[in-house]
Amino acid sequence: DKIISALVQYTRSNQGGLYVLNDEDTGNKYLELISLFAFDIKKHEKQRIKPGEGILGQAFLEKKTISLLEIPQDYIRIRSGLGNSKPKALLIVPLRIDQQVYGVVELASFNEFESHEVDFVERLGETIASTLATVKAAQRNRKLLEESKMAAEQMRSQEEEMRQNMEELQATQEEMARKERDYLTKIADLEQQLKDSTSNEELKEARELLDRLRADYEA
Repeated sequence: DKIISALVQYTRSNQGGLYVLNDEDTGNKYLELISLFAFDIKKHEKQRIKPGEGILGQAFLEKKTISLLEIPQDYIRIRSGLGNSKPKALLIVPLRIDQQVYGVVELASFNEFESHEVDFVERLGETIASTLATVKAAQRNRKLLEESKMAAEQMRSQEEEMRQNMEELQATQEEMARKERDYLTKIADLEQQLKDSTSNEELKEARELLDRLRADYEA
């Protein structure tokens, strides 16, 4: 708000808007009006403008300053104590650093913009772009840090789950080993009973029990 107010006053403009690129959704980027300076007006033409849409969107795509003295009749109106009038001059400056554009400044005036005013807005636009780049980088880093923390928490949770599974597996293996020892011991005892058995009936029962134990052991 302070920036657009100072720009309007320095350039003797009557209205100004500051648009910032919203690229949170890479498939739906748009310029969003975040600050407006005007006399007795609450809303500008549009709150959101897609890249390439209208004069403002064109300036964003071309990454070049647009200065107009012939303004479309219905493009913008300025309200003042003298009524509702079309501005005489329009200045649109991309907030650009290197080849990256972070937004657009739009100024409308009843006076023509002088060259030193245009130069000033362009230089200030670079400063604003640099600030926005720093803010966006900080936001990205914060988001990456949060995602990294979440990934670390998930990894710790997975490690804990794996540890519990390993403990359960180890307990299961120990139980299987104990049962295997019991089966082998019983089989060995029965085999010894078969050797020592004198009765056909005892021999038959021992063989049947031995066969069942061997089948259980194999299972």
